Amino acid sequence: MSTAPFPDVFRPAAGALPRRTYVALPGVEGARVLVEAGAVVPARRVLAALRPRTDAPAGARGLARGVATEVGTLGVGVLGKVRPRHTTMDVAAGPDAIESYVARHLGRGRAEVAFGWRFGPPRANRKPVGCVVAEGGSVLAFVKVGVTPLTGRLVEAEGAALARLGPRVGPLTLPGLLHRGRWQDLPVLVTAPLRHTGRRGGEPDRRAAAEIAVAGALGIRRESLGASAFWAEVTQPADDPDPRWAPLRAATRQVAAHAGGRDLVLGAWHGDWTAHNVVATRAGIGAWDWERFRDGVPAGFDPLHYRLMAALESGAPRADLVPDLVREAPRLLAHLGAAGLVDDPAMTAVLYLLTLARRYQRDGQDRTGSVAAGFADWLVAPLPAAVGSLVGRAGEVR
Repeated sequence: MSTAPFPDVFRPAAGALPRRTYVALPGVEGARVLVEAGAVVPARRVLAALRPRTDAPAGARGLARGVATEVGTLGVGVLGKVRPRHTTMDVAAGPDAIESYVARHLGRGRAEVAFGWRFGPPRANRKPVGCVVAEGGSVLAFVKVGVTPLTGRLVEAEGAALARLGPRVGPLTLPGLLHRGRWQDLPVLVTAPLRHTGRRGGEPDRRAAAEIAVAGALGIRRESLGASAFWAEVTQPADDPDPRWAPLRAATRQVAAHAGGRDLVLGAWHGDWTAHNVVATRAGIGAWDWERFRDGVPAGFDPLHYRLMAALESGAPRADLVPDLVREAPRLLAHLGAAGLVDDPAMTAVLYLLTLARRYQRDGQDRTGSVAAGFADWLVAPLPAAVGSLVGRAGEVR
């Protein structure tokens, strides 16, 4: 028997209980997308998000083409009347279902809306992301459901960030917060759609202005690196004694020894600032996926993350990713330096890389098939050399 995705959310229908049929693409086993059978217009809305993009990694573009081919082969009929076993799944419906819960909090009857769900590629934070569409095809909301301890924390963190930041941060538009709550003891977040033009990443000048605004969104302060809560978190011992993480521990000790007493400008960062999450809007620029937002970190992390993820997904030689980022940091952070937010771009890059390595380690990213898998080799192993490149003859970090 095929296994439906996330059975805690999409519970198999049993007996005479109310049920709803989803079309699973490319199939029930390994489904990446669910769309309601019979809901042709909403299905097209959901599937539009999987159209190949030039900025998407090759694997994602291949998946998008595969799903598009599947839909073309099955035709509109499979979304309406035809229900082949290998592409459909019946899930429990009724007032206790996740769809009914969301519809109630949108002030809609369940029959007034249709749902589609995307699950994304394998990664530590994989979870159901829903699209709620009105009968006429307009997108009403997006939904996230936390299904593991990690994704639960991330869903709750994003809700808290949106509530704290509001609808705008300087020139940047954020999704409107419609609902934060719990369904069947799972965290749920419902946000308004972000109206955009479709251009990923936005205009570079507007993106730079947004990066400055996000860094100062909750205020900035100067603080000694070694005395900061940020550094305490980075250096918190991990439970995993795996020797692959020895370079991470060594690099952390190097930074503490040579830069622990230095003052840094601490601010905030989006946490996953990439071309997938930043988009041009009619008003300028917008961003979604705020689940990794953090305050009290060295200013400048967002443009570094944007550059590293773009290089990683482009297929650039992995051995060059870390040294290239440290070398390019003065250019990447020039606008933040001019704003008085970054004093030492190369050291900021090293602190960002340490932060990302810790995140991947704690999340178990090495156990997924994501683009970041294998980070022990391309991210962790080069860290001591990256720190060493900053240490002058006098033993001080330049």
